[in-house]
Amino acid sequence: MKKIYLTIAIILVLVALSVYGCSSTTTITNIPYTPPPASTTLPPAPTLISITVTPSYPPNLTVGYTQQFTATAIYSDGSTSDITSQVTWNSSNANAATFVTSSGLVEGISAGVVNITAAFPGFVSAPISLTVIPPNTPVPTTNPGTTWSTSSSVINGGYSDYFPLNGAYIQVNGTKTLTMSWSADGGLDCFILTENQFNNFKNDLFGIVSAWMASGSGSNGTITAVIQNTDTYYVVLRNTFAFGPSVKLYQATLTAQ
Repeated sequence: MKKIYLTIAIILVLVALSVYGCSSTTTITNIPYTPPPASTTLPPAPTLISITVTPSYPPNLTVGYTQQFTATAIYSDGSTSDITSQVTWNSSNANAATFVTSSGLVEGISAGVVNITAAFPGFVSAPISLTVIPPNTPVPTTNPGTTWSTSSSVINGGYSDYFPLNGAYIQVNGTKTLTMSWSADGGLDCFILTENQFNNFKNDLFGIVSAWMASGSGSNGTITAVIQNTDTYYVVLRNTFAFGPSVKLYQATLTAQ
């Protein structure tokens, strides 16, 4: 009899466990995956590796004129910055050329050759050679308000052969309009130049005019330049063709108003 009760009790326990197991629920929650934070190590800051000065090949500087130099910093990542006002400028011969500002403006004092450098903490630029030349001293051809003219002149081929030999020049004080007109039987180049520009042209072995106030070309032409500084200005004519035939200049006239 006891075995029967025991068997019934076991069956009731199993039924109870079965019912409890069927009525229970299990909840699974999905939690999104969060990766670990990425490395935030910054690249090293660029470092200064050198400084350069421009222009590298400055034109000759006439006594009394100025030349602007610029200093540039070059960094390890290839970037650059203008440090013209942050460097210390130096002329190897202050008697020939000296800096008149701390921002790279140098003035010609007397004839000679100087080396220009710029210094920054821990760095010095490569030296730039600057030649200072004396001013021109030809006899003035004309004065403000008058007219210079010439006729029946021959200008040979070759860029170094120009007319007139010392340039027709005029000393201007204040604002003036210079007008140059010409006529010829062939092509001519005409230039209005400052004294410094004329000196560089005259001293160039190949007769190259690298800068001018006004220019024109042709067998006939007129050029003008408005001048607002107290200075000396030159006018020159030359054959357009370096190896061409000579050109007969019929008439050339310079006026200042």
